[in-house]
Amino acid sequence: MNLASQSLNYELSFVSINKSGVESLRYRHVRLNGQPLAELLQMDGPRRAVVQRGNEISYFEPGLDPFTLNGDYIVDSLPSLVYTDFKRLAPYYDFISVGRTRIADRMCDVIRVVARDGTRYSYIVWVDSESKLPMRVDLLDRDGETLEQFRVIAVTTGDQVRGTMQNLAKANLPPQLSVPTNNNVDLNWSAGWVPQGFKEISSSRRTLPSVDSRSSRACSPMGSLASQLTSIAPQPTAAIKCCVPDAGR
Repeated sequence: MNLASQSLNYELSFVSINKSGVESLRYRHVRLNGQPLAELLQMDGPRRAVVQRGNEISYFEPGLDPFTLNGDYIVDSLPSLVYTDFKRLAPYYDFISVGRTRIADRMCDVIRVVARDGTRYSYIVWVDSESKLPMRVDLLDRDGETLEQFRVIAVTTGDQVRGTMQNLAKANLPPQLSVPTNNNVDLNWSAGWVPQGFKEISSSRRTLPSVDSRSSRACSPMGSLASQLTSIAPQPTAAIKCCVPDAGR
């Protein structure tokens, strides 16, 4: 699924359902000259679009100046589970095949991704048996209730999609937004505990309004699907420790 979503030429029309409501979106992805070219378009209401060309992600929204950031893929284009390294998840999750069914007129293999420790969210995934693209992904809480759902209603694959993206490959993208860089520093404190599957990836120090100094440590999971954020703010120094997943919640 990870390889298929990043290597194939395809178009997905889908709905994204959560407690905030329902969104209709279209996602196109092709490979041109060895680089990804993708577009995420909101189908209802004001036209909002996100375009990826190589490692540049450009954002277009009414009332705001368009801008470009660096990135590997469009956030929220597909469920974050799609971009996960499943070998790293294996110590923390069980992958259970529960049969086959049809989604968007495609035969799909149904797989449950179940957290072993009971403290993380789980998933049910419907994968197209032929293309290996995700057709439906349900995010479940610890009680098995659906929190979010990604559901494809139409899919197109092949050279037809490549033809629709040719103009986008030549389009002028907005200027890249300057983002402050985080330089690693040696701090006089360290995290005494992080959840299983997380590891420290960076540390930095920045100044906050009304606070003399600020130190932060960012932790990335090796195999977690559960977002966790812990804030510690002693005086006079405010310190924030973050564990932010790269593989869903």
